[in-house]
Amino acid sequence: MSPTSASLYVQEKVALGISLLGVFISLGFGIAAVFLQKKYWLATANFSATFFFLLIASWLIFEPKSAKPRWFLSIFICLLFYYYFVTGGADGFGFLWGIMIPILVPFFLGYKTGAVFSISYLTIFILTLAFGKYFLPSFNIDLSFTMTRYFAEYVVAGIIATLFSYEQTKSRQAISQEIEKRKSGEKRLAILFNDSPEAYFVVENDVFTDCNKAAERMFGFSHNEIIGHGPEIISPEKQPDGRLSSQIPLENNAQAIATGKASFEWKHRRKNGQEFWAMISLLSTKLEDRRVILALCSDINERKLAADRMSALLSETERVNRLMAGREDRVLELKKEVNRLSLELGRDIVYPSVEDDS
Repeated sequence: MSPTSASLYVQEKVALGISLLGVFISLGFGIAAVFLQKKYWLATANFSATFFFLLIASWLIFEPKSAKPRWFLSIFICLLFYYYFVTGGADGFGFLWGIMIPILVPFFLGYKTGAVFSISYLTIFILTLAFGKYFLPSFNIDLSFTMTRYFAEYVVAGIIATLFSYEQTKSRQAISQEIEKRKSGEKRLAILFNDSPEAYFVVENDVFTDCNKAAERMFGFSHNEIIGHGPEIISPEKQPDGRLSSQIPLENNAQAIATGKASFEWKHRRKNGQEFWAMISLLSTKLEDRRVILALCSDINERKLAADRMSALLSETERVNRLMAGREDRVLELKKEVNRLSLELGRDIVYPSVEDDS
């Protein structure tokens, strides 16, 4: 869940909670107005408020992502509480209900929009409190010390609650952002891991805990056949140097953990028994707070065989050259020996060019 969606989720739930709470409160006030206060006009207003709160709650349930029901709820609460304020409400302390607007609105309109809405309403509230008696004949608020104290306490409580909730939401958004960033990084890593044409393995405690599709294709084993085994399942019993394939990876893994990485050539074996050369690159990293080794396996069999063939050809060429050079020296010695024997027999030398060269 992104920071924006986390904040919206909170606003949606708070708006729905306020709507349902409004249903029960206005219904209770309506019943009290009928049976206790005998104020039928007030009961009508409260029962109407119950209907509207119920309507808004249903709207929020069926369209939770829409901002319209939350705006409608804000405006309706504003009008209802202002009505309580100018009429005295159900308990004679209607103005205290009126100043609940700055406390409630930011919770389901968002803090920036809610702050503007609350400040606008509070301005109207204070102007009504100061000049209401001049344009509202029925408006009569006794600003006694107790009333003033209640007013101040409600405003301060609203500011504290709003700031506290704002900080809490910021914290939740920061956590959500961090989680989203981590998930995004893990998603990119998963895409690179799964869709890479190179074979990748995840090694933990010297056994494979994961591999990608390329690894399955390279070795002919399924994912389930590889997981839980060590490198010996995809290696011959011994390497060309005579060492056991089950022991060498432990040394390489230890080196990767100690230095962060390691690389080496390795003779592998496919499921069908075919052996081939590979270049192995190990990287020590963390995955979900666990130390693992990410192993990249690249098939270098053709390159390795071509290099071996080239080395063998060079060796053979050098051997032939040595043989040819030795043969020429031997022929020269034989020709000189023939000339010596010919002179001993009183004959002319057979190979004069040999004598000239010497």
